[in-house]
Amino acid sequence: MNYTEYQKLALRTAAKSADPRLDMAVLALGLVGEAGEVYEAVCDNVPLEKLDAEIGDLFWYAAVLAKACDIGGESEFDAEIVSMLAPRFEESPEDRALDIVYGTTSIAEAVKKQVGHGKPFDKGHMANMLAAIMILARTLTPTSLSEICTKNIAKLKARWPEGFKS
Repeated sequence: MNYTEYQKLALRTAAKSADPRLDMAVLALGLVGEAGEVYEAVCDNVPLEKLDAEIGDLFWYAAVLAKACDIGGESEFDAEIVSMLAPRFEESPEDRALDIVYGTTSIAEAVKKQVGHGKPFDKGHMANMLAAIMILARTLTPTSLSEICTKNIAKLKARWPEGFKS
């Protein structure tokens, strides 16, 4: 499963309110919360399966927030972003997980300014930040993106089967 396929399936379980700005704010908060859970999982050296589940939840928020912000999804594979992040790949897993937390706070700040103050955010910057978070998360586990996404969708199907009915 690639990111685009994953995003399409993840969106089937995304709740929507009458106010898209509220949805964006809730998703940004969820993204920060999941980043914290990934950081805790790395620092606590939890079993790989648990870490992968937390990364899958982080991916869910990133994918759904990208759609809510009208950001295309393929940029997480952009070679320029990978090149920019390459020095961070040498950091400890704890430092990379902390970089994810920092990245999500930057995203939350941009959403706050948009939702709370009406200031438009730079979609390119937002897309790059979401991509960077996903790339860094993938360096924390040997599990493939496809496998993490497949397991996350299976979990979502079990929790919200109505979202997957035709």
